[in-house]
Formats: sequence, structure tokens, C-alpha cells
Amino acid sequence: MFFLADAVTTELGSSVLVTELMIIAAVAIFVKWVRLPYSIALVAAGLGVGILRAQHFIDLEIVLTPELVFTIFLPVLLFEAAINLHVKHLRENAKPIALFAIPGVILASLAVGYGLNWWFGIPLAWTLVFGALVSATDPISVLALFKELKAPSRLSILVEGESLFNDGAAVVVFKILLALAITGKFSLTSAFFSFLLVSVGGLLLGALLGYVISKLTAMIDDHLIEITLSTILAYGSYIAAEHLGVSGVMAVIAAGLIYGNYGKEIGMSPNTQVMMAAFWEYAGFLMNSLVFLLIGTQVDLRQMAHNWREILAAFVCVVLARLLVMLILVPLAGKIDRPISAAWQTVIVWAGLRGSISMALAIGLPASEYKDQILLMTFGVVILSLFLQGLTMPKLLRGLKIIGQESDEVTNYEIKLGQMLMHQRCLKELRRMKARLSISVDVFDELAAPHEEAMLRLQEEVKELGTKQISIRQEQVRDARKNLMTAQLATLREAYERGLISDAVLEILTKELAEEQIKMAREEDPDHDAHPEE
Repeated sequence: MFFLADAVTTELGSSVLVTELMIIAAVAIFVKWVRLPYSIALVAAGLGVGILRAQHFIDLEIVLTPELVFTIFLPVLLFEAAINLHVKHLRENAKPIALFAIPGVILASLAVGYGLNWWFGIPLAWTLVFGALVSATDPISVLALFKELKAPSRLSILVEGESLFNDGAAVVVFKILLALAITGKFSLTSAFFSFLLVSVGGLLLGALLGYVISKLTAMIDDHLIEITLSTILAYGSYIAAEHLGVSGVMAVIAAGLIYGNYGKEIGMSPNTQVMMAAFWEYAGFLMNSLVFLLIGTQVDLRQMAHNWREILAAFVCVVLARLLVMLILVPLAGKIDRPISAAWQTVIVWAGLRGSISMALAIGLPASEYKDQILLMTFGVVILSLFLQGLTMPKLLRGLKIIGQESDEVTNYEIKLGQMLMHQRCLKELRRMKARLSISVDVFDELAAPHEEAMLRLQEEVKELGTKQISIRQEQVRDARKNLMTAQLATLREAYERGLISDAVLEILTKELAEEQIKMAREEDPDHDAHPEE
């Protein structure tokens, strides 16, 4: 990790990095109390930092450069997503994901390009470049909401899978169209074969490196070394691919998929799997946080307000282009795979948020008379998509009845549950004080009585709610199962550390628990394997 630390420190400066980490921690704590997606809150914090910096209230040099995004942040973000994406789920939905990620990017680029060329009169070559750079979706905040709101698993896989692969496709298409804009020369045949060479070459190289590191991991039983190898794979696959002239993004995705599935199966002990998951979860959290914070700091709100008509037109064009692409491709996807309902199509269209890749590509554009205009439109589209689409997603999911409406009964259940926990804590504290002779038995009886009465009353009310409301009972069963699974894993881990069971036994029992967890997930989401329309 030394090269990563050096690169970040060189780019941001140690004091700036520490300041950013403090802002990230403060926002993370803040959103625990406010119902606001974490990534959007970070962008808002970044906007605030940008305003304070513009007014010279703070002296904080923060620059989002293409090199920072593509060489430091992106390999971690892509690798972390890829290693956690199960190949089985990806294979089950490969056809629609491939359609959305590759033909979808090309069609969206063309639709946006021709639309803005007609609207603003900007040369077609440059509007196509803009169309390509805003075709990469970045639905991190939406996927977090999907998880929180318990959206259907297949819907999450479609959105995540498309985003993962259209990043690479968008970067390749962008480079081809940028060459067209600069040179004025274009050959459809040459562009097609260039796209295939760069994309497929990146996938093959990443898969090869993922396979090699997986085999190497199988020969080692040290989680620290294995985590280090995974870090080398994430950055090494990107650097090697870019050096060889193929897609670094595609290489990282393929390497992550192979390592997260094949490598985990053949060579990682349960201990390594736990440590690996924790490391990459934190790495992904840190890089995502820095990216979203930096996005906010790069936006000049005064300039956006001054050019709001142009930005709004670009945003509308981007959304309409995505809608057009889905209207064309979804029926085709339904013929070759399972159908996708109109409600799901609406969500997939609205889930196409834009983020760091679009901004990095725009910042890295060569100097031209249209660069400032494209940069402004890109920043505006990113900000509008994050706030407008990101914040309205829960209402859309509920309005389309993809997730259940939060009923008064559920809210009432959660209130009563919280009250029970408070009374339980009070009783625990009173018993502790009585045991230490801090209070007499009479004082304990006097203070404990109302809490005990409240507990009995609330327990009966919660029991009655659980009997009458199926959704509440299901929530209780789901929570209880998760707690039991966590307790069993913790017990196994403790037994292993105390030397009561061997590594081999730990692995056997952990696999049994994993299989049980998969079975429970299928019971909670039975439609996943039934291949429903929704």
C-alpha cells in the first residue's frame, strides 16, 4: 500500500488528506441522524467546502484530476465491486447487462450527441464526446438505498452489473470519439475493431492476472500476504492494461470477478475471507467517500446558476437518451432473457446517476473552444443526477410498489421496540448499581417498577403487532436469523482462536453456515430463483 499512500499524499497533500478524512467522518456521523444518502451528503459537504474556499474562509487546495480518479480511486472502486459480485448472479443476468452496458452506451452516446447538436448547435463530434463521457453510470448511492430499502435482488444486480461494465465501455467509446473530434477522421470498421480489441483485450488480460494471483493465493495461508496480493492485482491489472493499450477498467473488472469467485473458492481460508472482505469494504468506503467529497469541491455553483438553462437542457437530454435506450433494448432483452416489467424499467432509467468517471473524462479533455462548455454541462449533469435522481429514488420505488410502503404499524412497531430497548438498558443499569451496593433494595424496587411494568406492557403490544401484521413478523424473523448467524460465526471464531477447533474444522463449519445463509436468503426472496418478472 506504500505506493498508494505516496500517490494520494503527493496529489492532495498530507494536511488536505487529514482534513478530508475529518469531513468524511463528520458526514458519516451526521447521516446517522438524518435520512440522507451518505454519498449525496458528502457531495453537499464538498459543495460547502467549495463555497468557503471561494470566499477565502478556508485555505484548502483540493483538485480532482483524471490521474487521481483513474490511477488511485477507480481500481479500488471497480475491484471492490467486482470481487463482491457473484458470478452465478452475473451469469443469470448476463444478457440484459451486456445489452445495457455495451450497445446501451453506444446508443446513449449517439442520442445525447445528436440531441445536443440539434439543441445548441455545437459541432456533432464534440457533442458525441460529451454523450460518451456521461454514459458511464455511477449508482453507488442508489445501490446503498436498494440495500437499505430491501429492493429485489435481481433489480440490484441489473443496475450494478450494468454500471460495472458500462464504465469500461464508456471510456473506450469516449477515446474513439475524442480521436474523431480532434482529427476529424472516422472509420466505422476501424472504430468497431478498436473497440473490440481494447475491451476484449482488457477482459482477457484481467482474467489471466486474476487466475495467476488466485493460484498464487492458494499456495499461501497468510491473510496479510493475500490481501497484499489482491491490492497488487487491483492496481497492477489496471497499470498493465493501460501500458499494453487495452482497457484498464475492463482488466480490473475481470481480475476482480476471477479473484472474488475462483480465487476465493480454491485458495482462501475462512479467516482470509473475513479479513479480505473487511479490508476491501473499508478501501471501497474510503475511496468512494473521497470521490464524492471531491466532486462537490470542484463545482462552481455561481457559474452553474448563471448557465442553468444550458445545464438543465443537457440533463434532460441525458435522461431522455437513457429512456430511449431502455425502450429500445428492454424488449430485446425480454426476448432473449427474462422479461423486465415497466416498473423496473422506470427504476433502471432513473437509477442511471453520473459521477466521478464522467467528471474525470471531462477534466482530462484537451484544450478546445468547447472544453469549458462540456465541462460545465458535465458538472451540472452530475450534480443534478446525484441530488434529483438520488433523493427521489425511495419515493419512486414505493410509488411503483417495488418495495413495501412504510405502514403506520411498522413505524409503531419500531417505536415500541426502541422503547423496550431503553427500558431494558435502565433495568440493566439499576441491577448493576444494586449489585455494587450503590443503591439499596428499596430504591431499586422503586425505580425498577415502572420500567418492568412498561417492559411487560410493550412486550404484549409487540407480540400482538407481530401476530396481526405479517410484515412485522417477517422482519422479526429476518432480524433474529441474522443475529443468530452472527452469533454462530463469532462462536466459531472464538473457538478457533482458543485452539478448540482446527482450521480445517473452522472452514467446514463456516461453509455450512454460508450454505444455510444462502438458503435463508432464498426463503426471504423466493422469486429470485423463480425468475419472476419483478
